[in-house]
Amino acid sequence: MNSIRSTALLTACGLCWIAVAAAQTPAPTNGSTASPGTTEAPAPTTGAATSPEAASSPHQHEVTGETGEARGKAPAPTTGAATDPAAASSPHQHEVTGETGEATGKAMRKDTSAKGFVSKAAQAGMAEVKLAELASEKSQNEAIKKFASHMQSDHSAANSELESVAKQENIPVPDKLDAKHQAEVDSLSKKSGAAFDKAYASAMVKSHKQAVALFKSGSHSSDQNIASFANKTLPTLESHQRMADDLASQLRVASADSGASKR
Repeated sequence: MNSIRSTALLTACGLCWIAVAAAQTPAPTNGSTASPGTTEAPAPTTGAATSPEAASSPHQHEVTGETGEARGKAPAPTTGAATDPAAASSPHQHEVTGETGEATGKAMRKDTSAKGFVSKAAQAGMAEVKLAELASEKSQNEAIKKFASHMQSDHSAANSELESVAKQENIPVPDKLDAKHQAEVDSLSKKSGAAFDKAYASAMVKSHKQAVALFKSGSHSSDQNIASFANKTLPTLESHQRMADDLASQLRVASADSGASKR
């Protein structure tokens, strides 16, 4: 019995010694491997995976791909670079550029329309006055003389008003007849008697028909001063047109009566 107790005691002491010895053995350091002679590769430094092929994980591939895409993008255009409608990079830029072009176009059309009206109206008005002066000197027909006096007075007043309106708008006004109207004056100045009266009456019918059409167009001008002047003058020109038609009719009747009496 005593021998059994001694054996158990020795066994217990032996186990304690083994446990103490195991506790005193040093633990392996980090990075060491179980197999001797094997060298562990160094861990990659931060930012080393600069290409998708060098990435060691799906996450690295994803980050590297995004970085490469960002580097490949062209620099964003600076503010105000899209001056051409075709170069606009957004609907808003297209809209602003389009509005600017449209406003510029309207201003140009307005300027051209106003200048054209002033030039044509001034030429027609000056021609009316010149022809009226010529009729007063050359005609022996009282109806022609009366009509010519009326034309000279009304068109002189209209010419002065047109010049004033044009000055407000900084539009130049011609001060002499152009070649077309001067040729008409020269042609009539070579006629006399009944031939002159007939040619003058015919010219008045034609010129006032053209003037009425011109001033109707001018009454719709985008220039308010020009439109107002045209609207104000238009009734006078329409009255002149009726007078010219009546004058031409009187001369035709007189000519027909003269021919019949000769037969």
